[in-house]
Amino acid sequence: MQVVNLNLRESARLIVREVLVFWEKARIPVRLEKHCISKVESSYDEWRILQKHAARNTASHIEQEDLFISKFNNLFKQSAQTEENLMEIDKTLSDLETDDCHIHTYIGL
Repeated sequence: MQVVNLNLRESARLIVREVLVFWEKARIPVRLEKHCISKVESSYDEWRILQKHAARNTASHIEQEDLFISKFNNLFKQSAQTEENLMEIDKTLSDLETDDCHIHTYIGL
């Protein structure tokens, strides 16, 4: 693991670029880099606010923590669902291409 001393914007940019490498290999569609960076920054700010008030045991704080955790978990569930959808589309396209080749052989092309 690499330790670097960067400000928030540069750290968010580094995170996004590292993740994009894997998502592009998996052919998962992504938003523009600047939008991803702002989303990482806003998630970090939300996490910092929750950390500042970690000693609180109020119902609203616990609810905010649960909401943050569910949003974070849903982020990865959506990417997995997207990958599954893309795999189904690829399979359908390959089946159509195979069927198309069979049609041309019947026609005599």
